[in-house]
Amino acid sequence: MEQCEGDKGGDAGTNIVASLLVEQPEVTSQHASCLKNFPVLCGHGKCVCGDCVCDPDWKGNYCNCTTRTDTCLSSNGMICSGLGRGYCACGKCICTQPGSYGDTCEKCPTCPDACTIKKECVECKKFERGSLMEQDTCSRNCRDEIESVQELGDNGKDAVNCIYKDENDCVVRFQYYEDSSGKSILYVIDEPDCPKGPDVLVVLLSVTGAILLIGLAALLIWKLLITIHDRREFAKFEEERARAKWDTANNPLYKGATSTFTNVTYRGNS
Repeated sequence: MEQCEGDKGGDAGTNIVASLLVEQPEVTSQHASCLKNFPVLCGHGKCVCGDCVCDPDWKGNYCNCTTRTDTCLSSNGMICSGLGRGYCACGKCICTQPGSYGDTCEKCPTCPDACTIKKECVECKKFERGSLMEQDTCSRNCRDEIESVQELGDNGKDAVNCIYKDENDCVVRFQYYEDSSGKSILYVIDEPDCPKGPDVLVVLLSVTGAILLIGLAALLIWKLLITIHDRREFAKFEEERARAKWDTANNPLYKGATSTFTNVTYRGNS
């Protein structure tokens, strides 16, 4: 019998058989002598000194998990329909988005758009807050890779640029991109665009200036109204003076030097 490095001998398969005895009841202790006599146990690979050596494009303890993702491609050319609906594991789609189903998670009548879905992932993985963080489901629902950037680049038609306002009224910008292997990447602007608070000095000066301008405007308006009124009164006075004709004969203020009185009791010479 072929001997392995370290003189494992008949116990060469112990490390893998121990788990096989639990997971696959059909495997018995007689397999421990040499697993290479039972190639089915290693699936797409072969047993070498008790360990499975997998063929290309296969992995796992028993070489039963493919690394290829072409079987997970949906009709839109994306892994498991993209948009965060699921991920490819061992050649099959695992749907994680609530409401999504199908071989490639292509069916989802209640799924929101990509920006709405990935917003929650940005909140929990980048800023460590949000509903997914509170429910402790961030790592399960969001398998995206987060990358902080200063500006969003151009990753072609497969990239989706998103924008939303967070709980602090700050504007958060990010880009959702999924490469050909199904790897989802979220490029997030490092610093959200938050509204700046008012400058107290600027506000004070603005209010003071506004009060002064209003006061000056009111003063000018009052002065203008007074001037117009005075001019009208003066014009009226000039008009009346021009029409007046003063004469001592009919001056109501003139009184002669003599006064004549009539004695009503006088009857003349009788």
